[in-house]
Amino acid sequence: MRLGQEFPNQVLAAAALYVGCRESKMPLTLKDFAGASGSDPRVVGRCYMKLLQRMHIARPELKEDGYVYPLALKRPVSDQALKQSREIIDSIVSKGLGGRNPMTLAAASLYIACCNMGENITQAEVAEAAGVGEQSVRDCCKEIRLLARQPP
Repeated sequence: MRLGQEFPNQVLAAAALYVGCRESKMPLTLKDFAGASGSDPRVVGRCYMKLLQRMHIARPELKEDGYVYPLALKRPVSDQALKQSREIIDSIVSKGLGGRNPMTLAAASLYIACCNMGENITQAEVAEAAGVGEQSVRDCCKEIRLLARQPP
């Protein structure tokens, strides 16, 4: 079965654009493309995975720290918190916590960095700015803290 028969054209276009943005390391989310196409993010995600499979494309790795700056524009934080957030992301990705929603990882690292810097911010505020669930940020923060305790 062809992808054009399996998915509507707007979903196929959104998934194809998402593939291009992932490969060029642009910090856009699947939700951005699903919203622009008027489609369900889960359907676009399934189409994205089918595209990768059918075209024999390896799933492009994301550099999560690219998502921190757009997030910080929605919820202003200090430059020191931004810098520390990027350091946290580099540290945890090198220890193997990649593969999560990049916005969740960026939100959790920004929250932890702000706490370390003494900035007054809540997980709910960061989650709302990132467009992810508060529970997702909370769970990711726990995983980051666990990884931080482990020796490299």
